[in-house]
Amino acid sequence: MIDLQPLVDMNGESRFSAQFKTIQEGTTSTSNNCVVKSGANASGVNCRVLIYGDYTHPYSLVVEN
Repeated sequence: MIDLQPLVDMNGESRFSAQFKTIQEGTTSTSNNCVVKSGANASGVNCRVLIYGDYTHPYSLVVEN
């Protein structure tokens, strides 16, 4: 699932972040938009990208392997 998080407008532009999270152990990423978690209580990858835009039209966001 991809979550959309509204953010405060910047310089008059609407913006939001799109976030993807997996808790599957052993998952990795080389993207600068992702943080790899590991340990007893946290594993997987969290990824986030900042998007300048608004909610007046649909977006197509894809997470690829």
